[in-house]
Formats: sequence, structure tokens, C-alpha cells
Amino acid sequence: MPLPRPPAAVAATALTLTLALAPAGCSAGGSGGDAAGPGASPSTSTSTSTKDAETTVKQPDVDVPTQVPNRPRKRDRVRLTTCAATDGGWSASGTARAGKVGSERYRITVFFTTDRATVVGWGRTTVEVAAGQSVEWSVSADLAVEGDLLCVLRGVG
Repeated sequence: MPLPRPPAAVAATALTLTLALAPAGCSAGGSGGDAAGPGASPSTSTSTSTKDAETTVKQPDVDVPTQVPNRPRKRDRVRLTTCAATDGGWSASGTARAGKVGSERYRITVFFTTDRATVVGWGRTTVEVAAGQSVEWSVSADLAVEGDLLCVLRGVG
């Protein structure tokens, strides 16, 4: 027969289980606008540090779209191959291909993020691809960045 546990041990176990099972908090803030690029608000500065590098972004707050079209069949045909700094900003590019029958229209949305997943900019492009063909696409954002960013293929609709 197990020994009874003291009340403090039961409370500590209950607290540990509660914290372990609680979902991590995530929220989608912003206006959910669907503008063609970063929204402008008062200027802020975001700084992210890692062991090897630090990324500093001096940029207005960004209104990040919360409803981005994302169709798995279309997404399978779009590739993000390049993510690089440009003069005055950042750029992502890749290819989109259509199936053997019928042309395709792709609406491609890319988020530019710090290494800690903070979205500091975004862009969108639309490309038309003829049946059986591939085309190159690119998206860019005007960003004042010192350091590296990541490019995330957020959605393809």
C-alpha cells in the first residue's frame, strides 16, 4: 500500500502537471490587412542576439496579414531557392511550375523574419505559368537590416 503524500507534494505535482500540459501562448495581432507590402507605423527597432551574430532591424511596425491563401497542391509546385540582402532591403526568389495540362496562377506570399521568428517584413507576388512550364518569381521588401534574416514561404494560393 503506497504511503499518503503530504499536501505540499500533491500541490507541487499538480502545478507541475498544469504547467506541462498548458498550451503555449500564440496570438495573431495586427489589423489582418491584406496590403501589398509592409504597413507603416511609428519607427521601432528590433534586435535579436545569437551566439554568433546579431540582427538589428530599424523598421516601422509591420501589419502582417493573418489570412494568407495556402493551397497544398499549388504550394507543392512552388520553390523558394534564394533569400538574400539587397540594396536597401531583402529579397526572396524561386520557381513556380505548372502541371502538364492547363496554365496556373500562383499568389506567393513570403515573410521576412529574424532567427527568432519575428516577422519584420513581407511581400507578395502573382505569377502566371503556362502548362508544362516553369517561371522564376521574386518578392522583396524595403528593410533597414544589419545581420541576417530568414525568408519563409508563408503561402501559395
